[in-house]
Amino acid sequence: MLEHSKKVCESAGKPAIKVQGTDSGATARLQLEQGRAALAVQGAENIAFFNQKTPGKYEIVLGVLLKQPFSVALKKGNTPLAEEVQKAIQSMYDDGTLEKILTKYGIKDGLRKPVINEVTG
Repeated sequence: MLEHSKKVCESAGKPAIKVQGTDSGATARLQLEQGRAALAVQGAENIAFFNQKTPGKYEIVLGVLLKQPFSVALKKGNTPLAEEVQKAIQSMYDDGTLEKILTKYGIKDGLRKPVINEVTG
């Protein structure tokens, strides 16, 4: 983002992009509403949810920036539960239920084959 700011904005004599982190999506949206931010980067699931709750309030100007999978977290070491959750989600993936759910809520980009410990960061 800052490299883009230097290349595109500052080199054209425009103000630099200022990146302001927030502790939550709600805070980011509040920044927009109060005019303290010009844009907010949100997860596709947040944008889809808020566009259904408050149609027309936010405008999506870019597509999905990162096609990150969704995750399920549970206490480390609970392998039996992790395996059962993976089996249940795998079943939904195999029969198309998971795709239907994600499509319904506008977050089909999150569709992935369920894998234990795929997301580690």
